[in-house]
Amino acid sequence: MNAKYTRWLKIELWTLFEAASVGVGLEPSRDAYDYYIGTDVLFDEIGNSRKREECRDLFDALKNACDKGTIRFHESRDSTFRNRRVDPGHFVAWALKRGFTLPKQIVALADSPESSEQRQPEQPFNGNTYSTKLLKAAYAVIEEFWKDWKPDMPIASQPTVIEWLKGKYSRESGDMITATEAKTIDRVVRPDRVREARRNAPPKPKGRR
Repeated sequence: MNAKYTRWLKIELWTLFEAASVGVGLEPSRDAYDYYIGTDVLFDEIGNSRKREECRDLFDALKNACDKGTIRFHESRDSTFRNRRVDPGHFVAWALKRGFTLPKQIVALADSPESSEQRQPEQPFNGNTYSTKLLKAAYAVIEEFWKDWKPDMPIASQPTVIEWLKGKYSRESGDMITATEAKTIDRVVRPDRVREARRNAPPKPKGRR
């Protein structure tokens, strides 16, 4: 089946098999892709032997480019090629540069201002520009109890941290934090080295009877 270009031009990212299929003018077989486990089932779905080999060649070249880091890709969950996705404009520019002949319907993507080749670099996540009530409270606990903490210093207990949070974020302040929320914050921000210090601390001497 011929590729439905109008549909694919609207999709932000393509899997490697989708890119290879559309790149040779074929409509990708989603079922074949979903059940691919290292066999040739992907390509067996392609009846035309010439198109099958063209798709395989483009797919293999694209996969190798991802492995070598010569083309940028996005991935989800794990780094296997099945979860890798490429920007269509980036893919088209890469394929044309390497001598592949692509359908005229997608060639213009290489010059698209939306191509990742021409996009501004993605800005890293900045915690200072994103916040919630609980995140602010978590940062406050770090500042109050753990920022300058050293192993030879007293360890603030969980009840101490919870009471401090409940006092600072009360109903009167308008941003009340519940005891459950305070306990969760303490568990999340309590430094690993504090837990290690507790585990390594010598046992307390037993009192006389």
